[in-house]
Amino acid sequence: VAKSVTLPASVFRIDLATGERTLWREIKPDDPTGVYRISPVVIARDGSFLAYNVLRSLGDLYVADGLE
Repeated sequence: VAKSVTLPASVFRIDLATGERTLWREIKPDDPTGVYRISPVVIARDGSFLAYNVLRSLGDLYVADGLE
């Protein structure tokens, strides 16, 4: 189970017998600039690797002086 709205994104392991949830891993891109979501998080059955997509929004801000 992943909580991917906040950074770092938290991936939890759930014990199906007890329902206990423990933090397994946290995911954070090297450059978190503009990142607003990490989704989906896909994990190999044996936990040996994971893959995820980073959604990022970047823009430009222009300042104009002296306009009439």
